[in-house]
Amino acid sequence: MTSTDPVPSLTFTHPALGPIKARLVYPSVHGLPASSTPPIANIRCIPYATIPARFKQSVLVSNGLRDPAHFNDGRPRGDFTQYGYTCPQVPQGSAAAGGPTPEGERRYDELTCLTATVSAPAARLQDGQAAARDEAGPPLPVTVYVRGGAFKEGAGPTSAGHDAAPLAALARRQPSAAPSSSSASRTASVGSASRRAGACWARRRPRAPGRTRSSYGLRDQRNASRWIRENVGGVGGDAASVTAFGGERGGRVAGDASECRGAAVQARGAAEWHGGTAGAVAAGGARRGVRPAEENGEKRVARLKEAPVQRLVDAVDALSMATFSPYMGEESGFFTVPPSYLTEPELAAKCDWVEDVMLGDCFFEGKVLEYAIKDLPPTYFVRLLKDIYGEESARRVLDAIAARASWATCGSRSRCTRSAVTLARHNQTSSKKKRVYRYNMCISNPFTGSELSVIAGHHFVDVLYLFLTLTFRTPSQRDRFYARMAVEMGRKWILFGNGLPPWEAEYDAENGNIAVLDDWRGRTVRTKDEDMRMSKEDPWSERRYRAWDILREVFTSPGRNADGEYDAAKIEAAPLGFQMLQ
Repeated sequence: MTSTDPVPSLTFTHPALGPIKARLVYPSVHGLPASSTPPIANIRCIPYATIPARFKQSVLVSNGLRDPAHFNDGRPRGDFTQYGYTCPQVPQGSAAAGGPTPEGERRYDELTCLTATVSAPAARLQDGQAAARDEAGPPLPVTVYVRGGAFKEGAGPTSAGHDAAPLAALARRQPSAAPSSSSASRTASVGSASRRAGACWARRRPRAPGRTRSSYGLRDQRNASRWIRENVGGVGGDAASVTAFGGERGGRVAGDASECRGAAVQARGAAEWHGGTAGAVAAGGARRGVRPAEENGEKRVARLKEAPVQRLVDAVDALSMATFSPYMGEESGFFTVPPSYLTEPELAAKCDWVEDVMLGDCFFEGKVLEYAIKDLPPTYFVRLLKDIYGEESARRVLDAIAARASWATCGSRSRCTRSAVTLARHNQTSSKKKRVYRYNMCISNPFTGSELSVIAGHHFVDVLYLFLTLTFRTPSQRDRFYARMAVEMGRKWILFGNGLPPWEAEYDAENGNIAVLDDWRGRTVRTKDEDMRMSKEDPWSERRYRAWDILREVFTSPGRNADGEYDAAKIEAAPLGFQMLQ
């Protein structure tokens, strides 16, 4: 039923979680008449796990919506019309988006921050009655956004900029690409889930017999995946058709989900785009000064547990680290093989429950991270490469990046392409082939007044377009070109989430098909040869496939010992050189 409260709402009964009161929204989507936009039920910050105490693993919510003794965030029980708490973290700027997003003041709490926000067609959630006739049908595919934020910040479920309601509304009016249908494609339930960040993310190292190393944030994400699998059916979703997608570090978490033992979510597909982490190098000295040498591990942990949470946040902020590094090593019940930049592509290729993969990046990924290395002398960079890769390989890398372009376009492209190549080659020998789609964002930041305005393909520009929440700020010129490109991008993600091809050509190792979104041509799908030829006309730089091939070859050379086995120490060291090239 729809309430008469100041905030329009809809109350329905979830078969496992009980009564739920959701916010009823009518998203504005460019190109769709307001009269045709379907109402969306926006279930804001529903808890999926509790945190017993600081530096304790989260516990999956399994006995109804909330246990008042462990999850009291001040909202009425079962009322999810307002946002809940966000994990305490360093402040996030909004200058890149052209100003603050239209949302209320965020609230922070470290124990009640593990929540998910779900957007689903309201017609599927009518309480006590069957859905309308035109809504009847099979369960809906589910897409789950895994936020980025360098493992130190981010607030997907409480962020108006990441509100998935416009995508859900667009999905209801998405023309189908399936030959058997002439009306509309299946629609998607779209959501995002939080996890701990920064000092609260933490990775635990063993300091006593029987204690194992682990990462709290990654386990939070796995609990979110399990909660989705168990409960998404109650909001009309199909637990057997889940697509996880994410940007930057969220892309890595989405990808690493395929490498977890036990397949927490039987995801149909995974979409990810990679970002840079150059600040990990510049912050190395500061990181070493965090732990007093005179204290052992147990005493340090005790002090951290007792410290006010804001003091931890301030300490993280003072480090000026561009990223945190989660623990990805061997851990019982989690990873079968520790994922790294060497092992991730092969692990994803062999994952039998991921059907489709979309891989993408932005052309100038490293532009926003220049501050982290701008004060480092070139000799430091050269010495670092030689120490990690050896004299000859370091020379090849320096030769590859020296000509015609900054470092900002190199490292991420080589890593992302390597993943696509590995998956494509796996298809040549595997009986169960995965469809692989590759894209690159060359399109500019469209927001007047943004500190990144008109910069082509900067880090996280994908997110500014994909969620359709900022199209009202795009320029009116060229028949609202940038707003149209945002809707175009949203449509491609919806197709992918429905198990349909997002564009004409899959990626293969021979032709290297890639979809490119830029300011001149809009969206084009090209072979590698066509991309090389067309990019010579681009003012932001031509493609440098030869340099990327060299970088990819060099970056995969360390990490193995004389016996051909993976060497953990080398694997941890090698990305430092890679990160400098973001």
